[in-house]
Amino acid sequence: MALPTITATGNLAADPELRSTANGTAVATFTVACNDNRKNDRGEWEQVGTTWLRCTAWQQRAELVAEQLTKGDTVTITGRLKQDDYEKDGAKHTAYQVDVIEVARPIRPGGSRRSGAAGRTGLSTSSEPWGGPSAPHTQQPPF
Repeated sequence: MALPTITATGNLAADPELRSTANGTAVATFTVACNDNRKNDRGEWEQVGTTWLRCTAWQQRAELVAEQLTKGDTVTITGRLKQDDYEKDGAKHTAYQVDVIEVARPIRPGGSRRSGAAGRTGLSTSSEPWGGPSAPHTQQPPF
């Protein structure tokens, strides 16, 4: 059975960590904090929870993530979701891992078509048919 695919938007909790496997394959790990915001009784938005997703990107995508993303950046990730259950200090915990298929930055209002920002969402480098363009974006969008 295939792992479920997830798409989530959140903020990087820290700078991505880039390393290489024994055979030289680039791998980047990073954590995305996805906040759950709801309106309270006064009609104001408030944060009611956070889901932490540990993400792993491979090869060229890993290198681009490490070069172009930093702590606090808002990103949208798509990937295969894994659940890890473990015990630490006698307490049971659950962690979620995402094997990244695609990473993109959300398009922000105010971007100009004349500056070439239209159509660029950041780091989409997927070779999957549903993952967008296969060529890497080497320029950072102007947002």
